[in-house]
Amino acid sequence: MFNIQELDDLVYSQLDRYDLTQCVRVNKKWHTLIIPYLWRDTTALNRWKQIVAFRQMVLEDYLHEQQQHQRTAQEREEKVDSGAVSLTLLEKNARWIQRISPPKHILKYLQGWMYNFDINAPTSMSLFRHFLKRCTSITFLSLELEQEELESDEILKVIVDYYLPHTRDLYINTFHLGFCMESWLLKHLLSRCSSRLEKLTLWVVVVGTEERKIKWEGDHEENVEPEWLLKDLKLRFCIDKSNSKTFWPWLWKHCSRVKTLKADYIFDLVHSLAEGISTHMTDLTEIELGNGTWDRNLKDQEVAELLSSSYRGWKTVRLKHALECMLATKAALTQHFSTLEELVIDDGHNGFTRDDLITVLSSCPKLRMLIFSEDFAATTFIDRNPDTGSLREWACEGSLKVLQVKITEVPRPDIISTEDYPGQGRGIQRQVYERLARLTKLEMLVLGHHSHSVHWHSSLEISLDSGLYWLEGLKELKALDLSCLEARIGVEEIEWMSKHWPKLDSIKGLSKEVINSVQGQFPAIQLQ
Repeated sequence: MFNIQELDDLVYSQLDRYDLTQCVRVNKKWHTLIIPYLWRDTTALNRWKQIVAFRQMVLEDYLHEQQQHQRTAQEREEKVDSGAVSLTLLEKNARWIQRISPPKHILKYLQGWMYNFDINAPTSMSLFRHFLKRCTSITFLSLELEQEELESDEILKVIVDYYLPHTRDLYINTFHLGFCMESWLLKHLLSRCSSRLEKLTLWVVVVGTEERKIKWEGDHEENVEPEWLLKDLKLRFCIDKSNSKTFWPWLWKHCSRVKTLKADYIFDLVHSLAEGISTHMTDLTEIELGNGTWDRNLKDQEVAELLSSSYRGWKTVRLKHALECMLATKAALTQHFSTLEELVIDDGHNGFTRDDLITVLSSCPKLRMLIFSEDFAATTFIDRNPDTGSLREWACEGSLKVLQVKITEVPRPDIISTEDYPGQGRGIQRQVYERLARLTKLEMLVLGHHSHSVHWHSSLEISLDSGLYWLEGLKELKALDLSCLEARIGVEEIEWMSKHWPKLDSIKGLSKEVINSVQGQFPAIQLQ
């Protein structure tokens, strides 16, 4: 123990329950210090003995409280005066609990066969509410709601009372089970979230009307406006089949603090979302469109409308799979060249070309990251002015820190005879290095290809003989990825890199032979 709260938190949070239990048993001082860490997280009940012990603990505390209530006031005062008041295990330690399991898990823990035969035994829901009543210090909660929770009014009431006020990351996921969610219910649940809510993910089909169907006992607030300061909004799969179509405008209105937006399948919500971005999401600077599948979910005009909706200008744009990016999308993207800092374009886009990427590089003065998964021809990447013979100036030369491109179409006579004239391949490689050398702020350079790439035989050699020495000025470089390249990097090249790139700590894509030959020579660099 260090008697420094921050340091204690750092150390003890790394220990598992077994280690914490051993520490608690050392002496009284250690017990007092470490017991809060042992009770902090109750989500890791993965053994049958732990579940039984948890259930027994809650039941004993519940019965103890019932007995206390049955005593007369005079009896309770006499016990206090005599010092005979005893606290149960849960009563003493529940105040330390900060993280709890999802509702459906706790209910399963509390369904005990040993007392189910007794008709007077408390129900699992009664025990559940009793346990939550004891947990007065919940500070963080990531909550996923599915059909099982949303179909039970009793569970919903518990969620509203005990979970939502503490939730920071809320994921409502119903569509994959074919469950449609009433508009009023979705709005009601979100309204009960507090200012702690930072992330919201929706995968829903909204149906019905705004009219409330259920009124829970003791719930008198009909028109509660949410207090949350949402920063991250994800629309995974959202469809609106409701009559009023008012839920989404209501949601956008309360997203004024959102900074990051991710949208996959949003069907007929594109226009509504675009209006919400321009009208309410004034802090929004980062957008991600598309997903990891190949299904076309957003058309060119829809992508363009969403990109054009930000009046402040995007700082980060990520265009994933399943998008149609043609003329309209490109035109919309150019509106944000002056503010763009990160651009990620995954493969699978019909429309983005190598020339389009050159336009980005030459026109974005604040660009810090560019990830482009499609092949990038070496001659295009060089971008030399045919009239003067010199390299064209790129606006991002003084700002780019992360570059991931697949530079291909490099003649490699050492692999296959593809040169039009002797020395063509090495000449092209030197020009590529000359271009890379101008990116003096680079911290990460990823030239590696996907393992399934068919262009491995037309990649850079990454050897001193091919012109690697041009990159001597990349003093900020920390990571180099050469995965699946047919590189000619050896011990001499690694020695050169360690000498001229003082911040280099990782080289990925080396052969086993090279790694074995330099074993232990470069302890500051992770070789993979």
